[in-house]
Amino acid sequence: MAAFALAASGESIDGHLVNVGDHRLLLNCAGRQSDLTVVLESGLGAGLETWKAVQSKVEEFSRVCSYDRAGEGRSDKPSGLQTPDSIVDDLHRLLEIERISGPYVLVGASLGGIYVRRFALRYPGSIAGIVLVDSSHEEQYSHYAAISPSIAERYATQDGRFDRNDFLRAAGQLEPGKRLEWHLDVPLIVLEHKRLVGPPRTEEDRLAIDWHTLQADLASRSKYGKLIETDSGHFMATEQPEVIVDAIRDVIRQARALKRETPKK
Repeated sequence: MAAFALAASGESIDGHLVNVGDHRLLLNCAGRQSDLTVVLESGLGAGLETWKAVQSKVEEFSRVCSYDRAGEGRSDKPSGLQTPDSIVDDLHRLLEIERISGPYVLVGASLGGIYVRRFALRYPGSIAGIVLVDSSHEEQYSHYAAISPSIAERYATQDGRFDRNDFLRAAGQLEPGKRLEWHLDVPLIVLEHKRLVGPPRTEEDRLAIDWHTLQADLASRSKYGKLIETDSGHFMATEQPEVIVDAIRDVIRQARALKRETPKK
């Protein structure tokens, strides 16, 4: 894999730029060829460098790819507002152009969990398994608003950095009263940051308890779903990458076992 050099700083990272239409995305794939490919999807404001520690371990037992979404890291800026569907379009086009065939094990961290669920909804036949890493939830804003309108507004604008409606659309948030209907029976592990101990005393505590409710809901979306509480904070890929690596390994093992058990047509 050729290195993409940053002329201004002299820094170089693994990966190369791929033209997916009117912009280019930085892609880094590593590891031996295998019967499936692990695809890593970052959270808000994060690029593929977030996955460095995870990818270096996963490549020992599987093909694994990370990338910078449009507007993140070294990828070009998008021509318009990013939405879950436009991000899925980009990723699907990227995989097609680079001939990175499925089935895929999708790994989504934080906001990236929204995007991998949208990908799985649109291309269910290509998905072998999913790992959600302290994932955002499509009903998150509605839950926040019910607990603390002021905190919900801070979330919707990211403390004033974004237009609230643009951000909620980009973050795949459902309108109040609507429920997530996504369901896919593939191996699924939901990793959750360390939970609050003791009774809630503040609005933030109530949000922390509600976060667990949302994580449990995500785990229930597959009959193979499993929720694992970790000792990590929210940024698990850098704080406890080995927990994510173990989850990916387990999902791959389950996916292969299910494939062996499925009778050929």
